[in-house]
Amino acid sequence: MEDAAEQKGRGLMKTLLRRAVECERGQDLIEYSLLIGIITVASMLAMAAIGGKITQYFANLNVAMP
Repeated sequence: MEDAAEQKGRGLMKTLLRRAVECERGQDLIEYSLLIGIITVASMLAMAAIGGKITQYFANLNVAMP
């Protein structure tokens, strides 16, 4: 039979393992949030860089159409 110390040790290990699993979930959430933020900023910069060219293209296309 197990004594009280062994039971307490197993309970402690279960608690530590559960915390590690929960910590991984939080880490994944942070990583995905950072990735979404980087993609958003890159998209905004790309649109700002080419926005004028696209506007000019459609303006020229509008003038060229009868």
